[in-house]
Amino acid sequence: MIIVDGLDRHDLATALEMFSSPLLVELESHIIYSIPIFLRYSPNFRQPMESFQKCLDLNNPPVFECDENLRPTSNPNQNGREILINVINRRLISLGDRYKGLFNPDALELICEKSGGVMRDLVRLARTACEIGLRNRLGLIDLETAKEAVQEIRKEYNLSDYHYPELDKIHHTGQLTTTTHSLPGKGEFIICDELLQNKLVLGYYNSRQQSWFDINPILLEDLQRWQAANNKLEKHDFPSIITQ
Repeated sequence: MIIVDGLDRHDLATALEMFSSPLLVELESHIIYSIPIFLRYSPNFRQPMESFQKCLDLNNPPVFECDENLRPTSNPNQNGREILINVINRRLISLGDRYKGLFNPDALELICEKSGGVMRDLVRLARTACEIGLRNRLGLIDLETAKEAVQEIRKEYNLSDYHYPELDKIHHTGQLTTTTHSLPGKGEFIICDELLQNKLVLGYYNSRQQSWFDINPILLEDLQRWQAANNKLEKHDFPSIITQ
């Protein structure tokens, strides 16, 4: 058995060329490759994917529910959040009894929500909150400290103007789009491939193993501000007309 990790860090063009090569399936051994999440859902990968025996997803526990039409809702997914809370609590228990209950429940709830169910981000948010608490000499991680940690991690995500319309559509429909954009030096690309690559959009499965997508919760306030600004522009562009 051979496990090849780290291949999920390549860009779309490199990853597509790499996994379209027959060399990856010619070795006489059981092999597991990690692939970029955006490649998993790219239409360009459907044919190369047939060369592999299986393509399995490592699911993110959802932090919100989807409706029967696979559209995101604002209702918390309690099962998913419980999984994330248990991950943090077990890590704290492994550090010793003095760390039990380090996070106030509302602080832990916020960290779990804003992680979007991504384990790596969950741990980073919790670690950042602990670092802030240590700097401020706090005995407990409260909600304000968790909010500060969320804002600090949020700075690592870069949103461009052309991202917002697609994020808005995905947040309303739960499905990826095929809208393209072109940039100097990069050429034309599918915007959702970039959104998935940079974790601006996250993928989930419901109880029937049907896939759905939503904006990364840590960016939800950014989308809401964009929506509010757009609504103001629409009202400005289309003033009311009074007739007699």
